[in-house]
Amino acid sequence: MASAAGSRAKGLGAKVNPRKLAKLAAVYENSSVRRLGYLLELAGHVRQAKALEPFASKAKSVKPLDPSVKSFIVSLASPLQKNPKWMLLINEPVEIES
Repeated sequence: MASAAGSRAKGLGAKVNPRKLAKLAAVYENSSVRRLGYLLELAGHVRQAKALEPFASKAKSVKPLDPSVKSFIVSLASPLQKNPKWMLLINEPVEIES
């Protein structure tokens, strides 16, 4: 999931107006917005990601980047990284095509 989403973020990021993105993000679940912000940042779309940072600052708990990866499988894998800025547990590698 994360690799496909990373590719979509790369293609979509340059086309999105940061102000409109932030306004639209307000109607979505906070963890989904944080995931998008993280992926946009990885893809190099800094302005768009920055527009979503206020949502990350409101986060009260860390969420997995890929919620479909079950926690018991994750615990068997190598130690996970936590991204403190986006309050995400990086439980799936992300590949951004150049």
